[in-house]
Amino acid sequence: MSRELNPIPKYFRDKFPNLSDKKANKYWLTYLNVLTKYTMKPYVTLNHKMPINFPYGKARDECSTFKYQKKRYSIWAEFGAGAGIIQLITKGSNLTHKNSEILIKDTRHLQWALDTQDKKEIISLYYGDCDDTTEFDIVHIDYLSLTHYIRKTEDDIANTKSQALKTHLDKILSKAKTIKLISEYFYPLYNDHVLPQIISTSSYGRRYYKGINLQFCNKILRHACLGKCNEYDLATAVYGIKLMVAKHIADYNQTDWNTQYPRTKQYIEHKELIRETLAEYITVYSDGKKLIKQVITAVGFGATISSPAWNGSAIASIVKNKQERIALLKDEWLIEFIEEQKQLTDTITSFYLNDTDFIDSIKDMDKMNKKQLMAYIFQTLEYQIMNAVCEHIPDKLIQLRVHDAVYTRSPIFANDIQEIKLTLESICPYITLEHNKDSSAKGGDRHSKFKYSPSTEEEIIEHKQLIRQEETLAKDYENIYLSQSINY
Repeated sequence: MSRELNPIPKYFRDKFPNLSDKKANKYWLTYLNVLTKYTMKPYVTLNHKMPINFPYGKARDECSTFKYQKKRYSIWAEFGAGAGIIQLITKGSNLTHKNSEILIKDTRHLQWALDTQDKKEIISLYYGDCDDTTEFDIVHIDYLSLTHYIRKTEDDIANTKSQALKTHLDKILSKAKTIKLISEYFYPLYNDHVLPQIISTSSYGRRYYKGINLQFCNKILRHACLGKCNEYDLATAVYGIKLMVAKHIADYNQTDWNTQYPRTKQYIEHKELIRETLAEYITVYSDGKKLIKQVITAVGFGATISSPAWNGSAIASIVKNKQERIALLKDEWLIEFIEEQKQLTDTITSFYLNDTDFIDSIKDMDKMNKKQLMAYIFQTLEYQIMNAVCEHIPDKLIQLRVHDAVYTRSPIFANDIQEIKLTLESICPYITLEHNKDSSAKGGDRHSKFKYSPSTEEEIIEHKQLIRQEETLAKDYENIYLSQSINY
């Protein structure tokens, strides 16, 4: 399904009644093309509904002017004021050298551009700044899976009455179409549909990507792009790494390690039982165990009731029902567990802050708070551990790395799994490599689901489940920006 281009605003035709249709369309397309030029890339690459930096003055100048009845009018001013496509949040200034900030209210022009724009323009937009020094990771795209995912997402947008869901899916659709166009452009060069990801290694040691990539991507879209895949991740990585560092500190200080951090050790040993027990507090939501997993993860990353974790989640944004959240946070085990995380953070950060060599090696150390320092330590070690894991996986098997996870084309060979197990035991015995058994389903079953319209009862049920999943994502997506107004 192809989106129609926004019609020329009625107020413009009313203001300039004697302007020919040809000229009116010309000016309207000029405005839309300039708007698209400066909004498509940030809109597609940003993860959340965030204001977009926008060169207001440059866009105005590029649109130029037109003459009507002996008077000059700005194309940008005439359309930008009332077309309803964008909302000006902050006006930039030449004095401060800051761009304006806008929100996109109507994305039909972006969808139209993605459906009609020349592939070379898309490539120039995302890869125009690359040169001989630019490094890439090449990700192979399951073109059929992605194509059918796009069709289904278009149908979902057309059929849902939820504006929040429409907004959420529209952004995902834009990214999906962009990836599809890029993969088509590079097909002759690689004899395959691929997405080149521009490598950008952070000061934290992690490998990140600039521009369009599958690392910062809706997980369902990621699986649609990869097709049938296997996901392996470091189980309880945040707690395992914390304990690894804490044991090193205990050995250094010659203190009794066996008596330290009992609740954290319990969680690593009995995580499923603990999640099930804590999930009994969650009755309003259908999947309490999943929410508890999110809570425990957020706590590990430094989350409190109101303040967010390193990864942006706060407990209140996960367990939104106030009564259930209060009951959960009165649990004795969880109270002790949360207190242990504070102790672990204090112990680890204090130790590293006294390490002059470590401090000298970190840029902008003076600007880091405890959470940021913990993030630096954790992410650096996590990256090193994943490197050690991936050394035992054949390169041709690896599809994609995403922080503490690796996606493979087929299951990792048993002998390689054994080598990985031994490697982890020697580096960090509190971490195991976990094969997400649902991954093949996400890549395989969903592949067939994208391929066919839901015609059987089973397919319809699966389709509805996917919609409910996206509805939940949409609500969370909005909640990020409302969390400060929540009453605790």
